[in-house]
Amino acid sequence: MTLATIQSEVSTKVNQLRATLARVLPGQGEVCLSCSFQAEDVLLTKLVIELEPNLPVLFLDTGYHFAETYAYRDQIVRDWRLNLVNLLPQKTVAEQESDHGLLYQASPDLCCKMRKVEPLFKAVANYRVWLTGLRRE
Repeated sequence: MTLATIQSEVSTKVNQLRATLARVLPGQGEVCLSCSFQAEDVLLTKLVIELEPNLPVLFLDTGYHFAETYAYRDQIVRDWRLNLVNLLPQKTVAEQESDHGLLYQASPDLCCKMRKVEPLFKAVANYRVWLTGLRRE
C-alpha cells in the first residue's frame, strides 16, 4: 500500500465523518464532547467545533496528567478557541493520598472511579448527547 493510497483512504474516512456530523449535530440540543487531547480525540474535536464552535469540550483533569498534556491542551484551547470545561474530582490528589495512600497503586479501580468516572458522569448528565473519541486497540 502506498502513502498516496493511505492518504486517500484517510481523507475519505474523515470526509465521511464530517458529513455524518453535519447531518446529526444540528438540532440535537445540549451536546458536549469529552476530549483527553490524545490522538483519538483531537481530530474529532476539530471536526465538531468546525460545525459547533461553542460546544462544551470536557477535559477530565485527574491531577495526574503530564505537564506536556496540559501544555498541549492549553495550546489547542488557545488556537481553536475551545469552550473548555475542566472536570475535577471532589478531592485533590493530596487529599485523596492523605485519606487512601497511593490509591492508583492500591486500588486502581477505585482511583479511576473517584478521579474519572464520577466527575465525567456528573458532567455528562447535563447534556442530551455526549461525543468522544475511542482508541481502537
